Amino acid sequence: MITACPARRAPGSVQPTRFAWACALHLALVVAPLASSAQAQTWGGALGASSENIYRGIGQSRGDPSVFADLHVGLGGNWLLGINAASVHPQDRPADSQFSLYADRRWRFGTDWSAKLGFVHYDSLHSENHDGLRYDELNAAIAWRGRWVSTLAWSPRVNNAYLDVISDDVAWLWAETAWHQPIGDHLSLDAGIGFGHPVHAPPHDYHYANLGVTFAVASASLSVGRIWASERKYSYELFNFPYELTLPSRQRWVASVMWLF
Repeated sequence: MITACPARRAPGSVQPTRFAWACALHLALVVAPLASSAQAQTWGGALGASSENIYRGIGQSRGDPSVFADLHVGLGGNWLLGINAASVHPQDRPADSQFSLYADRRWRFGTDWSAKLGFVHYDSLHSENHDGLRYDELNAAIAWRGRWVSTLAWSPRVNNAYLDVISDDVAWLWAETAWHQPIGDHLSLDAGIGFGHPVHAPPHDYHYANLGVTFAVASASLSVGRIWASERKYSYELFNFPYELTLPSRQRWVASVMWLF
């Protein structure tokens, strides 16, 4: 889901928004704090499992549970490089593991504000699933006090990752914003909304949102959230006749457990 969940980080460090698994996989991208000049290299990562793999409102595991892992290193105080992987099961195709290689350039502005620019390459282990699981993404984010974060992300070509059907490559733009509210020492409330826009392509816009609660003790956390995605439409022509495929709006509960290291 879209999330700004807290983790081990310096004040004002950026949380990327990731619509998946309550507070799961991409939370691991920011658990390492922005290193100071005296701490030029910082390793970190995460291991966990979720009741379903959901990315930007769209299920990636056909409702099956998913496991995930992340390993990253902070360099020079401003760069974060890493790799993560998660189990996926595309519709009508074999189960697989999707992995991503990412690089972030980060900035801090005083103690309250931070920003980042990032590049991500997504891929899959099996060639049968490259359509929809292999693509690149550029993203930018700005955050305030670890409470509020907004992100813009753009991909020049994504096949069917957000349609559940095979289609031509489509450029996508996503805009997301999220709020994180601590409740006492161990609980937090997280809410977010997002918008997906295909650039000059047959798919239509869609929206997604989440509301969840996380219980954290030391480096372990348990998250439960409600995820919503609007209906998704795809208009096309077949033998010179117009057709429209509509996937209905969905709501579901998702739970995840995670350990940060």
